[in-house]
Amino acid sequence: MMKIKLSALEELRQEKARLIHECAVEKQKVLHNLDYAKKNFGTLFLNSALTSTKSSVADLFSGSSAKVSKKSQGFGDLLLSFTPVLWNVAQPMLIGLAIKKIKSLVTKRSKR
Repeated sequence: MMKIKLSALEELRQEKARLIHECAVEKQKVLHNLDYAKKNFGTLFLNSALTSTKSSVADLFSGSSAKVSKKSQGFGDLLLSFTPVLWNVAQPMLIGLAIKKIKSLVTKRSKR
């Protein structure tokens, strides 16, 4: 069988159609992942917080850590070891407060 040679314009049209199809497929994948994340946000957040806490606690009590091997570990050192966990918990709350403040500023200005 002989292949019919396509003109440059036809090749571009085929490539455009292929790229449009690939974009649609990737869009569906992204939407599916976002839908999954939206439906399972609580579980995903809890798992990440627990994993972070578990690793922080494991580092805290493992003998290999230089911080833990000190004889007197103060409250400040303990607080520093839990900083990533505290930030992961506080960040969504701070973002929510910031959004509420911005909304209140915008709504006050538009009523004047």
